Amino acid sequence: MRFVVPILLTLVFSVFVLAILGMTTFWVEWQKPDPQPIAYPHDFHAGSAITTLSDGKVAAGLGLQCTHCHQYVDKSRFATIPAVSICAECHTKLPPRTDELQKLKAYLDNNEPIVWQRIHSVPKHVYFSHKRHVKYYADEKGMEVGNGEICAKCHGNMQVVKEVKQVTTLRMGFCVSCHRAENAPQDCWTCHK
Repeated sequence: MRFVVPILLTLVFSVFVLAILGMTTFWVEWQKPDPQPIAYPHDFHAGSAITTLSDGKVAAGLGLQCTHCHQYVDKSRFATIPAVSICAECHTKLPPRTDELQKLKAYLDNNEPIVWQRIHSVPKHVYFSHKRHVKYYADEKGMEVGNGEICAKCHGNMQVVKEVKQVTTLRMGFCVSCHRAENAPQDCWTCHK
């Protein structure tokens, strides 16, 4: 009988430690998506980051609109991942001066699609429309489509990140808190289909 209390305390402590480890593992996995086939520097393409090329030349950020690459974000439920033809608009005219640009050149030369890894996703039972959300912020809040202001609400500021990571959970609590703040519909059927 005198061993029951220590055993129970050890059991409770062990369950607590395992729960913390499980949550930590989930958090680390959530923060580390699979590597992309090409390291795409959002801060250079969408922002004003300065980068040094392998030949020592310096290039200034391009400040591209989000809609330059994610062409259907305001027209479709999906933002779409850019096709290699969008990369070709500029990169067929430029020498591939980095290892990553050499990889891109191989895709372009072989006319192969780049198989980008998905980073942001909502559960399968959730209906989410980029078009509806972009339209709301553009029409109701006067935000500009494509400059990153609307996108940053869920994706973070892409103009300053080199490597894209999921910065919000995109789970129900996150979405509901935004719907409450924006006085948007909160009934179940708005999102759950």
